[in-house]
Amino acid sequence: NADQMGEFQWTYQLNSTPDNSLAYATRFGWETRIPFLTRVLPGTGKSVPLAQPASFLQIKPENLLLVNMAPVEGERAVLLQLREIAGKKAVWGVSSSASKVAFKSTVCDLLGKALSDGDEIVFEPLESKFIKLTW
Repeated sequence: NADQMGEFQWTYQLNSTPDNSLAYATRFGWETRIPFLTRVLPGTGKSVPLAQPASFLQIKPENLLLVNMAPVEGERAVLLQLREIAGKKAVWGVSSSASKVAFKSTVCDLLGKALSDGDEIVFEPLESKFIKLTW
């Protein structure tokens, strides 16, 4: 057939930020494509302070995007897939405000096999890496 039957659906997200950087556009696209899971709890009628946003892991610098995270079976570790999104060199760093645990970072392949183990993990512009984070 020269035609195609079916339905098309489109969604649009608009933003009014003055930031027109590649890093912001990439992060905005990921956040709208894969929205943060939330839960609405019914109010109690009492005035309570608003909860402050928090995260278990703080990944630094801002131009590193967490693409995927999966637990490593049989270990106290997670495998992170990260991508540099601003076109600038980045030095990997991670911390946690929720826990005082010391993390060990190892560059791995897709299956979690160690490729290099060093103090400083550097991302070249637009590079992707897998990092095993052990505690």
